[in-house]
Amino acid sequence: MTFNPLSTSYGRAFLLESGASNNTIMNCEFNSLMGNTSTNGAIIYWLDANNDNNTIRNNDFNGGSYGIYASGGNTTARGSGNVFENNRLNDYYYMWIYVRYQDDPKINHNSLITTNNYSFGYGMYCYYNYDNVEVIGNLVNHPIGRYGMYLYQQNGTASAKPLVANNMVHAGDGTNSIYGMYFYGGFGYVVHNTIVKEAGASSLYYGLYVRGGANTIKNNMIVSDGGSSNYYAYYISGSFAILESNYNNIYKTGGNQFAYFNGAYADLAAWQTGTGYDTNSTSINPDF
Repeated sequence: MTFNPLSTSYGRAFLLESGASNNTIMNCEFNSLMGNTSTNGAIIYWLDANNDNNTIRNNDFNGGSYGIYASGGNTTARGSGNVFENNRLNDYYYMWIYVRYQDDPKINHNSLITTNNYSFGYGMYCYYNYDNVEVIGNLVNHPIGRYGMYLYQQNGTASAKPLVANNMVHAGDGTNSIYGMYFYGGFGYVVHNTIVKEAGASSLYYGLYVRGGANTIKNNMIVSDGGSSNYYAYYISGSFAILESNYNNIYKTGGNQFAYFNGAYADLAAWQTGTGYDTNSTSINPDF
């Protein structure tokens, strides 16, 4: 089924509210004319703590300010069990997917590609989600905007751990502060991701930026090309953010700031000696 919202000021195709649950939206095509940051242009939209167990699968989204905007009520009134998988979104303007105040959301195997040049855009924006969060196998090509993936307060426990795995993220090539992947979480696993950040000569940038507590960062490819010499391929904020960091390939061109944790390090050898992290990691140009 094809949906063509025709307005340039209000472009929602689906509005789910009042406890809309156990719905599946799949195998549809959405074409939107919206080109701004308004939630009125979110193709699929909900703001309801009681919307649970919905599945958005195998759809094509073209345009829109947001592809999907899915929010619970607040940090104590959350949706649960919602799934977003195998969707394709092209040329969104602001954010492909916004997922907020959810328990156990699954955001897996989606393709996010835009050629729009809005410099403060996001590929993926996830905010205050809890427990078994999954962000797996997504392709994000967000060459101009500020964040490839913005994952803020993905809060797990020792037995329910957020998993960010097997994603391919390309971000940057603008002149603002640029993050390939920003992860702020607890007990998270950030593993087997490829993060490529490109930037103009004056950009402030980070390939992978990690905050929170007891997170594991392993088997990732982090590549930062260009940008200001004063910013980093890998940045750890806070003394308790990392439980383990190892078996990564971290590569940066330009300048002498390689990574940061309670101070700056110029290269992998200095990082290994100064932090004790990444003893089995490498710093090799992957040539792609």
